[in-house]
Amino acid sequence: MNSIVSNIKYKMSYQTGWGLMAVGIYFLCIVLTFSALIKFSVINSSTGSLVYRLWALIFTHFAFSLRFKEDFDFMLIMSSTRRDIYVAFLSVAVVSSVALSFLIVIEKVIVDYLNRVLGFMNATDPFHFISPYALENIFLQFIFFLSLCICCGLFGLMMGSLFYRFGKKFTLAFWLLF
Repeated sequence: MNSIVSNIKYKMSYQTGWGLMAVGIYFLCIVLTFSALIKFSVINSSTGSLVYRLWALIFTHFAFSLRFKEDFDFMLIMSSTRRDIYVAFLSVAVVSSVALSFLIVIEKVIVDYLNRVLGFMNATDPFHFISPYALENIFLQFIFFLSLCICCGLFGLMMGSLFYRFGKKFTLAFWLLF
């Protein structure tokens, strides 16, 4: 059990740092972009709105899950069993998915609130009419993004383990087909 906990702490430590940095840069860019667009009257209450974009960080979650070889080798050196390593990887994927899904739903709530306060039209992007963002039920949105995050995380873990197992030829063939 101690091995699993130490593996989870190791994987979460750098993944949380990189994830928070990505979210911070995202929010800084969004705030600066929309502040400039509003200031120069590019968007106003009749021509546009603030939009949701944090869902795209799900692909960053996939990329974190692909980082398998370095973590697996390090944890083997630290005398962890393969079972402990896989349990730690799955735990980190699920915890990260919950955190990212929570952030995505919070962003939706904030953006909707700001659109109402600023008098902007909501959901001018065509993507939002067919996405779960068009729903008003926050719980369903959370479940949708949680399942999407978990699927991307598990797919990334599977790809990372296959890259580790079969080597450079499989990696090259996969990315050429992808």
